[in-house]
Amino acid sequence: MCSSDLMLWAASALTLTLAGMVGTRASRPEEGFATASAFLDAALLTALPALLLIGLASFLQIRLARRFGVRAGPIVPVPDPSILLWAVGAIPTTWLVWPFGILLLPTLPRMDARPWPDRRSLGWTSLSAPVVLVLGGLAMWFAGLLLTPSASTVQGATVSHDSGWFLVALDGLLRTDLAVRAAWAHPLVWAGASVTFLAWVSLLHVPTFPGGRLHVSRLGIHEVRNTQTQVLLMIAFAFGAVLFDVFSSFSVWSLVLPVVRSEEHTSELQSPDHLVCRLL
Repeated sequence: MCSSDLMLWAASALTLTLAGMVGTRASRPEEGFATASAFLDAALLTALPALLLIGLASFLQIRLARRFGVRAGPIVPVPDPSILLWAVGAIPTTWLVWPFGILLLPTLPRMDARPWPDRRSLGWTSLSAPVVLVLGGLAMWFAGLLLTPSASTVQGATVSHDSGWFLVALDGLLRTDLAVRAAWAHPLVWAGASVTFLAWVSLLHVPTFPGGRLHVSRLGIHEVRNTQTQVLLMIAFAFGAVLFDVFSSFSVWSLVLPVVRSEEHTSELQSPDHLVCRLL
């Protein structure tokens, strides 16, 4: 890992910590969660677990690619600059519309710039990291909710991650009040919610994202570039945007939707046995 990658990891650790502080400060207990310092609580219970999980996903992706005879680069988190501007007092808290601390989890150098033996190897390698992040993120999310106090004093407007059907299903199965506790969630919830959301975003059919590579591995580059396929994808994205109220109000998905472009897939077949996917 080069020095620039290490700098991105260090900056991401800081932005994740600050995001955890912002998310829990309105309902943080006076004695803290693990320490008396809000910064240390966020660093130990939000930034550290999230980065360890990302590191694990990166390691497994590299090992799986190596088994297929391909050299894939590590996953490197991209820090969110807005939280740094908030930390130095340049912008108010109300401008922090991206509560996750990191923006993307790209593989550097890009996996799509590598020659793959076949579509199967491309698909399984692309899927490995998102699966680890989703399952690990949901586990941390649930553990954080269990560690969240049953009652808390809320001192201001809270920022909570809506777990949707996941939390509703757990509430119905376990007959708990986890959905209510989300308003004053444990910092570990922020770690789990952040990596889970970023993993789901990575599965969107966006060029250079794992979701785009999975589509190529499933259908083949020629079918993916077919006009009918592109139109169906645009309809699906529009339908999803309606479900998430992207057009009726500003939300996190309002920031995600503009990057979803499905018409820019280009690739070349170097030989009958080697597939090169260049999703630029």
